[in-house]
Amino acid sequence: MADISTGRNANRTAWEFSYTASAVLAGAAKKKAFHQSRLKWWTEKKEAVKETIKAEGMDFEESLSDVVSNSYRQTGVNIRTDLLKDLNECNSRINVHRDKISGYDAWIEVLGSQGDAALALTQDDWLYFFSVPA
Repeated sequence: MADISTGRNANRTAWEFSYTASAVLAGAAKKKAFHQSRLKWWTEKKEAVKETIKAEGMDFEESLSDVVSNSYRQTGVNIRTDLLKDLNECNSRINVHRDKISGYDAWIEVLGSQGDAALALTQDDWLYFFSVPA
């Protein structure tokens, strides 16, 4: 392990810190719960966007030729692209959180079998298991 106090090792990613498997398991469970809550939120948001699309997503424009003589304009339908962008964002976020949940499920299964075994974690490992998502 590098000597942190002297600052000789500029490669902080190589430093390792000891954690018990049960502590890492608790971190993984907490991160999984976070991603489950975000998945739920984005899934509900997607349903709300879909309802808005059904209710407000299209504008129908008719020709005035029936009212004004010698005036012609084609009938058109405009689709609100802002709602499509919202729907695409929801789908993207749902996929991200599903993938994260899958990853944490795998770690929970592995770590659950390790009890209090000592594990060497790097800073990236710590961020993965313990950091508070923004």
